[in-house]
Amino acid sequence: IAREVVGALAVRVTEIERQRSFEKPTENLAAYDYVLRGRSLLRGADRGANLDAREMFEKAIAIDGDYVDAIVGLGWSYLRDYMFGWSEWPDRAILKARGLAQKSLEMASENAQARALLAAIFTFQQRFEAAEREVEKAIELNPNNAIGHAIHGTMLMWSGRPERAVDPLELALRLDPKPNNWWLVSLGKSYYF
Repeated sequence: IAREVVGALAVRVTEIERQRSFEKPTENLAAYDYVLRGRSLLRGADRGANLDAREMFEKAIAIDGDYVDAIVGLGWSYLRDYMFGWSEWPDRAILKARGLAQKSLEMASENAQARALLAAIFTFQQRFEAAEREVEKAIELNPNNAIGHAIHGTMLMWSGRPERAVDPLELALRLDPKPNNWWLVSLGKSYYF
């Protein structure tokens, strides 16, 4: 099924990605379930859902403290507090997100999701060169990672290159037809600018 989907998307799957698809992210299925539920909750732009997602990631970490995807998800919940203005202390929220991204990379430097999170953080901090380096690493590690392409396009749009932002954002939408709403906002702004 995965090969047919990727073929339909005309995206090349490397041998490393195929092997990665068979890896278990954690031995504990309850932790894995919490991460999947948390990711699902992060898809919208709702503060309550974001808090529920954070709780899911924290539960996963309580079960398996070495579960990098749970730590990355927790980082995203803090970055979303910053992105959407849901925190009284936005500077603390983005610093917490960055700390979690860095912790994830210390645990698994080849984790594309952690690289993408760090790229998003750098984008919001207007550190565009650092963001570009991180997002390029994320895409190199996993060329089919939709969020990596969405962050790449968003970073290009915010750094004053909207004409180059459209292609990665459209690719992100082809890779994940149920996008996060901010991907669509970035694409719309890129077309506008």
